[in-house]
Amino acid sequence: MILLIECKVDSDTLIDSVIEWRVNSYVFKLYPDAKNRFGSITVESRLPDYHQHIPKVILENNKIISIEFPEEDFYPDQLSMFQYLESFSALDLGVKKIHWDNPSINWIAENDEERIAIKGYSKTMDYPDNNRKITLGWFQDTIIHRRMLGHLTEPLSFYRIGINHYHQHSYIQAFLHFYLMLEGVFGNGNTNKKIAIGSFMKAPYLAYGINNVLKAFENPIHKKHSEWFNKYNFINSEINIDPVRKMINIFYDERGKLAHYFNNNIDRKRNNFEDRKYQSLAAVAMMVCHFCSIKLRLDPFVKR
Repeated sequence: MILLIECKVDSDTLIDSVIEWRVNSYVFKLYPDAKNRFGSITVESRLPDYHQHIPKVILENNKIISIEFPEEDFYPDQLSMFQYLESFSALDLGVKKIHWDNPSINWIAENDEERIAIKGYSKTMDYPDNNRKITLGWFQDTIIHRRMLGHLTEPLSFYRIGINHYHQHSYIQAFLHFYLMLEGVFGNGNTNKKIAIGSFMKAPYLAYGINNVLKAFENPIHKKHSEWFNKYNFINSEINIDPVRKMINIFYDERGKLAHYFNNNIDRKRNNFEDRKYQSLAAVAMMVCHFCSIKLRLDPFVKR
């Protein structure tokens, strides 16, 4: 079986035609897009022991009742080479990004047995389209209430950028922008840990956002993020007892870790190639910001 991994590329770097090169057991191909810009890259390699890495279809009465997808951690060498190429192509050629964090996985069968095993299977990890519709009513209401809500323009810009990063699988940058929104609205203008956390703890709208996320954890679709939160523990047991305080401390500590690179403690060192391990952190921060924004948007209209 041949494993084919394809990554889209963001660049305005020119490429005249397909570039192909074999190195060790890999065959790399670099492709131009319609405007002769470097648009995608693939790597092919033979994988004899492929059975544990393809989906398993479960049948009942000749009907498919479920499909079990494997963990996609069986091509670390290829990802490492994509990351290496991304860094040096950016330096030498101005390439913006190689989307190694969201590859398209394809299997190429070499015989009938393999063809049956992987029929019609390819996989990417893109998020679904938005599909929300803009209306005249939304536009009118938004413009009419500009004087009441204009102060949220800048905080919500961090939320917008954070969501864009999240959908691009840039979870570290996503989280940092979500944190900046929360810091700007609830941090009371101070970054000192004791003062900032104290300000966060006194913010009822932040507590509202966190409590709604904790409630959302009861939904099975958020199981992964719920487990991440439950496994995250501090040495100070008093922080772990209060879930709101715990969430605030997680956000503050992770922001401190991810805003720096040089650190002798390897566990507190940012690594841009480990973005995916921060998916739950970014997702939870995004949910908190969403719930907070509901209260922030209604606040000017609340009778005092």
